[in-house]
Amino acid sequence: MKVSFNLDDVLFVSEQGYETEPELEFPLNRLFPERLRKGSVELINELQKRGFSTLIYTSSFKTPIYLDALFKHHNIYFDQVINSYNPEDEKTISLHIDSVNNSQEIESPDLKVFKLSGPDNDWVQKVLDEAERIKNEL
Repeated sequence: MKVSFNLDDVLFVSEQGYETEPELEFPLNRLFPERLRKGSVELINELQKRGFSTLIYTSSFKTPIYLDALFKHHNIYFDQVINSYNPEDEKTISLHIDSVNNSQEIESPDLKVFKLSGPDNDWVQKVLDEAERIKNEL
């Protein structure tokens, strides 16, 4: 089962109002200024350990090479990056994690969207529970 993540307000968050993963060391913090929501590393690695494929699905024009490098420095390895340059394979996504209720840009008939709204200390467990729930429905 494929679980995709939007970037803005899901994995990339502002330090104002959110707990974040530790900042990368200089000079990487200048090359990759985005801050990851605290728990992102734990969540992605746990989903993969449980057998889920993890993807980034974003309308951003950040390239897959840039995103792969950024996440590699945080010890996160996504199975795929889908962005505005390569929107293929979206039909196979089962669960999309976003900050909005629906993701109209993904064309998948069985897509479920899990909305994250604002800071939430339990977000990692909620996403894991939702992924397991949907996997059991398939």
